[in-house]
Amino acid sequence: MKIVSIFLISILSMSFLPFSLAQPAVNPQASDYYLRGVEAAEWISSFAVTPPEAGWGIPYHNISAWGLDPFWYDNATIMGGNPGIPAGEKQNTAFLIGGHDSGGAAQALLRSYLFTKDPAYLARFNIYLDYFGRAQLPSPYVAVRAVSNVTVGNSTFLIDNSGYFAEQSNVLAGKDGIYGTQDDNVVLVSSFPSPEHGNPIAKATILYYDITGDKSVLPLLTKYTEWLLRIQIKSGNYSGAFPVTPQSYIQRRWLPRMYETSESAVVLLDMYRITKNATYLLAAENAAKLMLRLQYNPRNTNDTKMDGSLPFMWAGTRFNPDPLTNHAGYSLSAWIFTYQNTGNSTYLYGQGGTKEKPTGGVARYAEWLLSWQVTPQSISWGDHSYSNDTNAVGGFYYAYNATGHNREGFAKAQAIWSAAGAIGPLLQLGEITGISKYRESAELAAEWLAKMKYDDVEQKQVQGLTIFKAYRGSWWGLYPQAYMPDAKEIQILKDYVQKGSANITAISKPDTSKTWFERTFNIDFNIELFKMASKGVKYMKMMWSWWPDLGFEPRYGGDVARGYFDMANYLQASDLIRASAEERNSIKSMLAQAPRFGSQIKEATGLLADADSYYGKGAEHFQQGRWELSVQNTLLAKELAKTGIDALNDATRNSIDRVSTEASLLTGYAWFSPQARTYYSNALTSIQNAERALDQGNALDALESASAGSKLLSSALQVDAQERFNLLARTRGELNETRLQLASTRNQLADVGSQLNSARNQIQETSAALQNTREALASTNKNLETTKVALDTAQKDANNTKASLEQTISTLKLEQERTALLIQELNATKSALQQSNRDINAVLQLLQQTQIGVIVTFLLIIPLTLTMRRRR
Repeated sequence: MKIVSIFLISILSMSFLPFSLAQPAVNPQASDYYLRGVEAAEWISSFAVTPPEAGWGIPYHNISAWGLDPFWYDNATIMGGNPGIPAGEKQNTAFLIGGHDSGGAAQALLRSYLFTKDPAYLARFNIYLDYFGRAQLPSPYVAVRAVSNVTVGNSTFLIDNSGYFAEQSNVLAGKDGIYGTQDDNVVLVSSFPSPEHGNPIAKATILYYDITGDKSVLPLLTKYTEWLLRIQIKSGNYSGAFPVTPQSYIQRRWLPRMYETSESAVVLLDMYRITKNATYLLAAENAAKLMLRLQYNPRNTNDTKMDGSLPFMWAGTRFNPDPLTNHAGYSLSAWIFTYQNTGNSTYLYGQGGTKEKPTGGVARYAEWLLSWQVTPQSISWGDHSYSNDTNAVGGFYYAYNATGHNREGFAKAQAIWSAAGAIGPLLQLGEITGISKYRESAELAAEWLAKMKYDDVEQKQVQGLTIFKAYRGSWWGLYPQAYMPDAKEIQILKDYVQKGSANITAISKPDTSKTWFERTFNIDFNIELFKMASKGVKYMKMMWSWWPDLGFEPRYGGDVARGYFDMANYLQASDLIRASAEERNSIKSMLAQAPRFGSQIKEATGLLADADSYYGKGAEHFQQGRWELSVQNTLLAKELAKTGIDALNDATRNSIDRVSTEASLLTGYAWFSPQARTYYSNALTSIQNAERALDQGNALDALESASAGSKLLSSALQVDAQERFNLLARTRGELNETRLQLASTRNQLADVGSQLNSARNQIQETSAALQNTREALASTNKNLETTKVALDTAQKDANNTKASLEQTISTLKLEQERTALLIQELNATKSALQQSNRDINAVLQLLQQTQIGVIVTFLLIIPLTLTMRRRR
């Protein structure tokens, strides 16, 4: 299986008005823990068996060994000291236990990638993920069957390990006796089928799914969880990984352990969260309820040093009632997660218990755990027995003898995995309860871990199948298995160093007693032991648990990385959640206002909605104690918020620019309407307000002001156009009246013409009469002499005619003058009317083309109207 998707969150340096949506600097304390976690991940994964082309780990040609880590080294040789194999010799069989080691390393690599974004860590993780897929039963790569029948006495039992991960690869050198050649016999098997080996793999795969959303791993997880359901003992227990046969398991009723029980409950609750399968929750509750029943309290023990703790239960084939801290982290998490998924406070404070007075559950267990932590005298809680040893402060004692009611020997040591596993759950419990000492305890544990790292810089040589690889660290690894705070327990080392200093040859091995590895690399482990012990009491205490052997377990790197990453991610998530609270509130406010602007900010609204969603996921994951996801989701939310606000600002800037451009086009425009001038002035003010709001980072206020400015400009133009239109309408009415008056004038002129024609006819008739009169006068003159009487009469008639003619001529002249005046006025009116028609047509044409034409029309019509009025 390969990674198909991953959060691609760039860690950028950016800033924005007035928000600061840039990735905040990593908390300095968190940064130190991150780097330590990455170092631990590098260390444990460097021991993985890998394909030759991988370029890291221990390259090996056989796929059946890829992705498994050596379980432990003794005197620099894989699994030296196993039964039948002398310590330090080149053994024939190399056991490569994969469950604890590979699952822990895979988780560490994923968290390293989330912090560094270095794809090399994903490439390493994929080697482990491929192993998980190959190892799940049934599998053609595994040399054992998933389902088998086991006969015990007269009974036959069906053993179904389908879904479990084969945890061991046996490597046997071939005929040539050399590891790494093609004739090696490599077999992937399942020798110790227990949740102890499968749960770390499930946890790594769940983390991978949470980060990537890759659903291709869900069948793998589902099959494993179904296996967990099948093997759960009816009481709720889970069995441990013991080197006994299936027959022994059946005969001894499966020999449960608290470590596997609490860890399995955590896996079941994670799977319930992912699938919502209520069967998983029920199985987890059965385990959590069993833990409540087994929890030590005044009713089942009179030893206050055990009150609130849990028995380890079976160790090998013997019941062990001792409280141990190696499973403390998972015991805390099992109850915390059950409480979060059910809301039942019994898991938190016990039956009838309260925060102030817990009777059981996680709070009582945490009180017990804190009483086992070495703390400074200045702190009221914890154990002050070794508070004068600064290297012991922060560590948890490993065990307590429930039978002898004492703590001696290794039980007094402070185990690495006890502190590393407790850090995360204690931080989470502090967040749930608000009790500060839980966080203080976690911080002390993380600081103690940092003090435990060996500071050697020498390159140490170890055997890794055919490869002899070098790593930086001591012969006891990168971290010790435990630290012994009691100086009396290491007195033998003090004596050894004192004697060795007096005579160095006395501690040297003769060549005949050196192991194969010592002879091969010219190393004397006695001298190495002396060199470490001679560095001081601190180093004697750090190597105490292995003395006089020189050995280490790479898998501790996974435990250490878990503790460091829990602290680092918690600190970083806390800072991010706190710093993002105001940003998220601002985004929510923006989203509440966004519907007013509709499509203008559609892109920005979608991005901001996604940002709010991821902020919510970040907060939810923080409460769940999944801080690496809280960090990644919050960072993604900040990226989306930044992009969304940029889009919002771009939309706002475009809106402001558009309105500003519209306003600038109206610069110098002669507003006809006073109200329109007011609207225009207010629009300019709105644009200025929008610019100021954008400068202050208030994009939505700026957008609102810009929108208001646009509406005001539109209103100004509409009002002004309406006023001009109203004036034009009035002018058109007056023109229509003028047209009617001109028509009336034309009718009057037509009557005058008729009268003139009548006058002309009368003149013509008068002319004819004059002609007749002349003819009559001529006739009369001829007869004048004839008759005087006729002459007198004719003279009288002529005089009368002359008078009548003069009167007619005078009348005609008056009519001619009047007609000339009417014709002159008609011509002038006709000319003015033609000019008015031309002006009206021009005005109408300009009004259709542009608003500015209204001004021209207005300027043309007014003088014309005034002229017409003067003429009337």
